[in-house]
Formats: sequence, C-alpha cells, structure tokens
Amino acid sequence: MIQDCAKLGPNRCIHVRYESLIQHTEQEMRRVLDFLEIPWDPIVLHHEQIKDQLTGLNPYEPSTKQFLLAVHNKSLDAWARSSSPIPLEVQKKTCRDLELLQLLNYCPSKGYLPQYKTIPWDIPKLKEIQSFVPK
Repeated sequence: MIQDCAKLGPNRCIHVRYESLIQHTEQEMRRVLDFLEIPWDPIVLHHEQIKDQLTGLNPYEPSTKQFLLAVHNKSLDAWARSSSPIPLEVQKKTCRDLELLQLLNYCPSKGYLPQYKTIPWDIPKLKEIQSFVPK
C-alpha cells in the first residue's frame, strides 16, 4: 500500500497513521479533509454526538460499534499490553528482527509499551519505509 500510494503521488494519495489520527485527531482530520477538498467542520471531532442523525449504518458491521463511540486511545497499545493475545516473546522477537517496525517506532527502547506521544505524527522516514515494500 505504501508503494502504491507513492506511485499515485501526493495529489492522489496520503498516508494517515492510526496513532496520529488518535493522538492528533483535529490536525489529522484537517489534513485529510483538506486533501479531499472538503470544508472543515468541527463535528468530525464529535461524530458520536450526531449518530442518531446518520443513516445507512449497518448494525451487523463490526466497525459500526466502534464508530458510535467517541475517538479514544484505549486500544492504542493493546497489542503490547500484558493482556495481549500476542505472547511477549513474539512481540520482542518481532521488534528485534523487523526493521520496518523499528522505523515506524513501534518498538520502544525502554520498557515495552510504545511511547506513542514520542512518535512523529508524520512519516519522517518514508523513503526508508518504502524500501521494505516488494516491487
């Protein structure tokens, strides 16, 4: 997907990191809406307040349940918590062996939970990240 986006160019495709969207919601949503040439409306930050006015939400779609909630960061580091179904040894080995995860700052240097507040909201090492994508 990274390579496809690069081929399309910055006028047709943008990268949005989940962590950035959750931690810098307004900044990221302004960037996305600007890219789509849609005027800014502050309601996008509080979509859960107008859920009763929305039509076409499929109650059987798993993502609908999450859509009805306010933006939150409760699941941001769920994969790295002790309650994660991913064994700690697998997490450590994956972070040690996969440079791409390190470039994306998913592997903390101290402790084990990622420090998402220190992760850049943009993608500063995009060229390096793109080198991992098969051509």
